Amino acid sequence: MSNPRVVVITGAAGGVGRAMMAEFAGRGDLLIGVDVAQSGLIEAVRALGDQHFAFECDLSDEANILALFSQIDGVVDHVDVLLNNAAVGPTMQPTLETDMAGFQKAIRTNLYGPFVLAREAVKRMPESGGAI
Repeated sequence: MSNPRVVVITGAAGGVGRAMMAEFAGRGDLLIGVDVAQSGLIEAVRALGDQHFAFECDLSDEANILALFSQIDGVVDHVDVLLNNAAVGPTMQPTLETDMAGFQKAIRTNLYGPFVLAREAVKRMPESGGAI
C-alpha cells in the first residue's frame, strides 16, 4: 500500500471541518486537524482513529502558525493537502456596534491566516504538487 496523503484541515472541530475530516479519513488519508483550544478538536480527531493528529492553534497570529508547522514537522515529513476552512466573524451586531478589535481579529484569522498557512504548507509539499 502506498503512503497516505497528509491532509491539514483548519476549523476541523466545526460542522464543515468534521465533515471534511470524515470524508478524507474515509479515503485513507492521514489527517492533521487544526482548531482553537477548547473547541472539541481533540475528541473530533480521536474519533477518527489514533493515526491522526490534532493541533490547537490561533490562526490570527503568524507566530502561532509557525509553531503549528513546527509541530506538524515533528509528525510528518510533508503536506499534500491544505484545507483553509477556519473562519471567524467579528460579531453578528450592526456595524455601528462592532468594535475594531473584533473586526481586526476576523481579518487576521480569515485573510492573513490562510495566506501564512498556504505559504508554510507549500514549503512542505512534494515537487510533484499538492492542493490548497
